[in-house]
Amino acid sequence: MSEHPAPIPQGESSAARAQWPASADPPRSASERARLWSLIQERIKKQLGLQRYGIWFGRTELTKVEDSMLVVGVPNVVVQQYLNHRYKATVRRSAEQLLGRAVEVGFEVEPRLFREMRAERKDQAPSRPVRRQEACLPSSGASCSGLSRAAPQGFEELVVTPSNRFPFNVARDIAQGAKPHSCFLLVLGGHGSGKTALLQATHRGALESGVARRAECVMAEHWCNDFYHAVQDGKTWPFRHHYRNCDMLLVDGVEFLQGKPAAQDELLYTVKTLLSGGGRLVLSSAVHPEDLQEAKASFKTLLSGAFWVQLVVPPPSECEELARGIARAHGLKAADEVFRYLAEKHSSSLQELSGVICSLAGYAALHGRARADMALVREALGATSRARRRPPAVGEIRKVIVGLFPVTETELTGKSRRRSVNRARQIGMYLAHELTGASLSEIGRSFGGRTHSTVKHAIDRVHGQLEADPETEDLVKRCREKLQ
Repeated sequence: MSEHPAPIPQGESSAARAQWPASADPPRSASERARLWSLIQERIKKQLGLQRYGIWFGRTELTKVEDSMLVVGVPNVVVQQYLNHRYKATVRRSAEQLLGRAVEVGFEVEPRLFREMRAERKDQAPSRPVRRQEACLPSSGASCSGLSRAAPQGFEELVVTPSNRFPFNVARDIAQGAKPHSCFLLVLGGHGSGKTALLQATHRGALESGVARRAECVMAEHWCNDFYHAVQDGKTWPFRHHYRNCDMLLVDGVEFLQGKPAAQDELLYTVKTLLSGGGRLVLSSAVHPEDLQEAKASFKTLLSGAFWVQLVVPPPSECEELARGIARAHGLKAADEVFRYLAEKHSSSLQELSGVICSLAGYAALHGRARADMALVREALGATSRARRRPPAVGEIRKVIVGLFPVTETELTGKSRRRSVNRARQIGMYLAHELTGASLSEIGRSFGGRTHSTVKHAIDRVHGQLEADPETEDLVKRCREKLQ
């Protein structure tokens, strides 16, 4: 707990400071507590946005107020764990700004809120669609929920480059081998490296080879939402029965479980149950396990026990052949110079390359062109560029920063702590987070191996300066304009 109350944010009116007199006694009645909590919630809402606020604070109340302690009532243990782990500091900071003194915050399950939530869900039940884990699924069924609705590609349809041949072979081994080298595989790779396609091919391969009678392939977000709904509805047994009775479970994007300790524990026990029963596991993550900053030690230990493979975006020299393979799948014929151009200009991610070729194939077919040349490529990409604009790569952002600030790229990615370098670096990391979709760990590595927490600090600092410092706002605006 901080020794001094948090300062009022710069730019906030003095009226906001006076909303709750510092000399007032702690609220005792329910109406006083409700008013205080309403003022605190307004501050929380501004920091988190309406969506996150509505999910986690929509059904909460202030149940107890003492001189230096606030207790917030929540409807169930899942919300309690998540708020305590993720947003405790946010609530404490908002309360301290309002009250003008240091306080501590705690969360406890309030039975009345739990009963109200259950009653509301029962009233809504007839109109709510039945979720998968509540349905009677055949024991030989296969599901690939939360992923592409199109028919997933098999191993024979994937275009394999030398850079990714080893991950491909390991995935095929666990999907088709009677005695695989490992029954627990972790696929690592950045955004657009092909993790989802490899998991879908593994899922399909396991079913076609007969290795698995029941294989479940699911996005981590979908799995996590199913788990939270099951806990809130008191239906954890059907959920666990469904996922723990598979022959093979594939979960895509487990970095989503950061900051969700209850979900991490559930997946941990699910994995242990499946492995002890002879099942096979494939997980994927865009974040290296050592960089999962909000993961429990037990969850990191679980991931350390897997067989790790690394997917990478192939270099341009390999992307030319990759572009040919994707074009064949779309029935597109093109000149050699077209594939060289696509490999050079659109190889920052496999998703980007595939999307460009898909647009090109569609444009050629609609205009009755049997073969694509460079004139058609320029025409097609020009016609579709407004609907599909490629986000900048982190490397492009670094170049823009170097062009606008008195720093070199060596200083930007090096150890210099000079004020001008530090400011340029922080703005660069902020823009990378805003524009690229890269994880904090990926951004940190692109700026000289900075840690997850360093990147987060930079983002928070620049975000705060944008509202209070016109110069910072202008610099960020000029960077954005250069990147358009």
